Amino acid sequence: MKKLIDPFELVAAALNTRKETLTIDSKMHEHPDWDSVENIAVIADIETYYGIAIDDADVMKYNNMKAIFVLYENLQK
Repeated sequence: MKKLIDPFELVAAALNTRKETLTIDSKMHEHPDWDSVENIAVIADIETYYGIAIDDADVMKYNNMKAIFVLYENLQK
């Protein structure tokens, strides 16, 4: 099984910020580097690095670290 990139590293890279600025409670519009435009980069990186496609209807589900971490854990199974 391919090892997936840590979700905190993934989001930090997408936001062009340091991993240490993110917590499990980080979310769009509450992190200084995470706005709706940057969320597009987060979604694109999730799709690229996790090898999945996210439906347009589900994009807003992944605007926070909790949901991204749950996705990561489910993909690890």
